[in-house]
Amino acid sequence: MKLFHPFNVYDESWLLLGVIKLLGLYPIKFFRTMYTDYIYVIILLILYANLYLCLRNNTSDMINIFLPLNETFIVRVIRLYTNLVLFPVMMISSIRQSSKIKETFGQIDFIDTNVKFLNTEIDHVLPMKYDIVMITSTVFAQIMFNLVDYYGLLDNDSNYMYVLWWIFNQIPDFVNVIIICSFVVLMSKIKFRFRQVKLILDVITKGQRFYFISETTDMNEDFRYKLLKWLHSELRRIVSVLNEAYEFRFKILLFAYISYVCFHMCILYKNSYDPYYAIDTIITVLCGTFDLIKLVYLIHLHRNLTLE
Repeated sequence: MKLFHPFNVYDESWLLLGVIKLLGLYPIKFFRTMYTDYIYVIILLILYANLYLCLRNNTSDMINIFLPLNETFIVRVIRLYTNLVLFPVMMISSIRQSSKIKETFGQIDFIDTNVKFLNTEIDHVLPMKYDIVMITSTVFAQIMFNLVDYYGLLDNDSNYMYVLWWIFNQIPDFVNVIIICSFVVLMSKIKFRFRQVKLILDVITKGQRFYFISETTDMNEDFRYKLLKWLHSELRRIVSVLNEAYEFRFKILLFAYISYVCFHMCILYKNSYDPYYAIDTIITVLCGTFDLIKLVYLIHLHRNLTLE
């Protein structure tokens, strides 16, 4: 296959699969044995734990230095210890639910195969373009806000330990954003196929809500109608599988982002009128706005998930 000329849902999702595999959110197939698929994830968790052990003493020193000088630093400290727990939970949960993601891809591919019986084919280029735009824009936005956080606290005495501390604190946020993005991308693939099926269904039923089958009904039209209704029900089943895969992680992220937004509001309320904290206030507004956007988007996704 050519990179930008996909022939199935796996080809069109090359960027999504590449990113979630790179971050350890989806198992990588090494051998035929299933247990070896999780080697990469285990390595990532061990590296993250070792990074924390290396930074543990330095983190205590950094807190003792910055906290008396800058009260806004407390948000970073709280976020640090929250991420320390949140990151392995999200990674392990993602791997546990990866079978449902695999099932989702398999069922979508099965839908695409059956659509060919209707003398039509799914356009895989449009979903691929949406994937690229959505994922790259999400990664870019997260990196920009991570850099704002980095330069907002950087001082002349900072060394490589500060850089490692910053990386340790930002990796979980990056992973969480990709989890949200992956759900949006997968839902967009299902919605795209819903629209394709509904479009053909409207042609057969002529836009009518009810379609009656009688002895005079054309046999081909009868088959097409029944196949379309079956495809529609299968797509709804895929949505329920996808919702099960993400529901637990979304509940955890909702709690985390609500806490972050509350902390940002407390900092703004306490220091917004103090010129000494002007730069920190601006950074808090930017980071708080980004967290608020993620929170609102999560609530919207969770609402749709509940409705489905």
